[in-house]
Amino acid sequence: MTTQSFPTPSDRKWIASAIGSVDHEIIPLVGDGSSRSFFRVKSSKAGSQASWIVLVDRAWTQSQDYPAHQAFLKKQGIAVPDFIKEDKSAGLLLMSDLGDQLLQFEIKKNPAEK
Repeated sequence: MTTQSFPTPSDRKWIASAIGSVDHEIIPLVGDGSSRSFFRVKSSKAGSQASWIVLVDRAWTQSQDYPAHQAFLKKQGIAVPDFIKEDKSAGLLLMSDLGDQLLQFEIKKNPAEK
């Protein structure tokens, strides 16, 4: 996994604006083999814990079809993260955090349920 120079001060400002808090922690996540990087953003504000996922794809080549894939899977009744904010020019996408389980592993565990 490459961090693609993340987070820059500009990235931190973008995240703070999107989640409404400058008080947050950024944790690298193990990638899926692509050049994209994923990070969990955790924040404690107003006494509650919240987390989001940031996808970093500076060239935005592998992520340009992500919204279409997300919409298709959602129509199939598959739980997918909601997209909260994106900045294609910076190569950033903030989405809801559904946990650590990847769809590809669920499919491998239950291939008959594809």
